[in-house]
Amino acid sequence: MEVTTKTIQESFAAFIEVRDMTMPFSLAHKIANILKKIEPILINFEKRRLDLIKKYAETGESEELFQENEKGEQFIKIKDTKSFNEEFLPILDEKNDLDIEKIDISEFKTLEIKPSVIISLNWLLKE
Repeated sequence: MEVTTKTIQESFAAFIEVRDMTMPFSLAHKIANILKKIEPILINFEKRRLDLIKKYAETGESEELFQENEKGEQFIKIKDTKSFNEEFLPILDEKNDLDIEKIDISEFKTLEIKPSVIISLNWLLKE
């Protein structure tokens, strides 16, 4: 199955929520195997994202990436958003070939799942 890095990254929080639920062994096994296969993709994505942030972040006096506004909230200011996006967006669009099968939606029937989780994992579900 071919999936973009963006799709995998956007579904990660839903995977974490489902991962911590009690479920039948066969479904738990499928979820665990999928997580093992997407983990290296997510680690690589995060490393590359942080490298770009370091490259384009405007640092303060102490060379810290995080700055603080007048409300005390921390943020990262990107000096050249256009160049950052020109490098970052293609990373999100990269296609990853995953050796996984879609999971039949009926396998989730015993779980109480939020609609937002279903939306995030829709790429992985079959009816």
